[in-house]
Amino acid sequence: MAGFEALVREGARLRADTHAPRDEDAPYAVLFTSGSTGAPKGAIRTYRSFHAVIASYALGHSPRHLSFQPLSHLSERMYLPALLAHGGCVGFSEGAAHLFEELRALEPTTIGAVPRVYEVLQSQHARRLREALAAQPARPRADVEAEVLRETGRSLGGRVMALSAGSAPVPPALVEFLRRAFPDVWVSDGYGSTEVGTIAYDGRIAAHVDVKLAPRPEVVPVDAQGPERGEILVRSPHRIAGYLGDPVATAAAIDADGYFATGDLGERTPDGGVRVLGRLRNVVKLAQGEFLSVERVETALAATPVVDRVFVHVGHGASTFAALVLPDAAVLARMLATTETSRASLVARDDAPG
Repeated sequence: MAGFEALVREGARLRADTHAPRDEDAPYAVLFTSGSTGAPKGAIRTYRSFHAVIASYALGHSPRHLSFQPLSHLSERMYLPALLAHGGCVGFSEGAAHLFEELRALEPTTIGAVPRVYEVLQSQHARRLREALAAQPARPRADVEAEVLRETGRSLGGRVMALSAGSAPVPPALVEFLRRAFPDVWVSDGYGSTEVGTIAYDGRIAAHVDVKLAPRPEVVPVDAQGPERGEILVRSPHRIAGYLGDPVATAAAIDADGYFATGDLGERTPDGGVRVLGRLRNVVKLAQGEFLSVERVETALAATPVVDRVFVHVGHGASTFAALVLPDAAVLARMLATTETSRASLVARDDAPG
């Protein structure tokens, strides 16, 4: 106890000391990008942009959060101090193997994760549904599905108020599943980057963000009759100051008006929002003039339970694409077993007398 009391006295003494105020434009942290636009780069975030991000969190309650994403992710790095400033509490995950058990135990109020986490939840739901249907063949399917869906909705604890998916393309079917499983929870598909933070939710541009689309005729020809398309440029108080030790990359990414070039191809929606079509370097033009986002095709194929890994290739001047797909052995075995059972049942029925 004496040691603790001494620690408290030392803390009181340190609080009494005066410190020079921070320079708002001094570096607060350097977060390295994922490397989706080339080699990973050190994104410099100043105290000014850090404080702007923290102030943007509108938390009207004392939140409870399980931290399981890497602290190199901007959302996780910024959310933790915001939680503490609003009187929240944080639990730290032991790892992916224990994630859903920890979520049920801690009962967080908000959960933000990459799509893969929710895809695991979706796979667990599909397995429970198959088992429930097999165990109750005489019961109406709709009743069984509703019961299993409620069970899935309780799998993340009973306090969830908001779910968000981001950091990678989110399949629309995954968002639809989450909204069915969590009907009383705000579910959103977030879009942002390490350099500028949150840009949009569900295609709606965030209040503090200014977005413009820079025409890229070499990728998407200008069409006065179609929707506005181009590279997504973003200006935000959350923007980084530049890249550490790389003035060339900084100048290439941030223009004279303060807009950051995301490298994403976007399209204006009728309500003034923005829809991400894919990475500029992953958008190719087919022989018939149609534009194809390789990234979106890979995402759509990867969302199929039987697919474990996929690679999409488009040859120069091709009118279509080729996909190399590696199936999930366990899922494929179950599907083949189900197919064989169904075939045997049909053969037996055809061979039955009369």
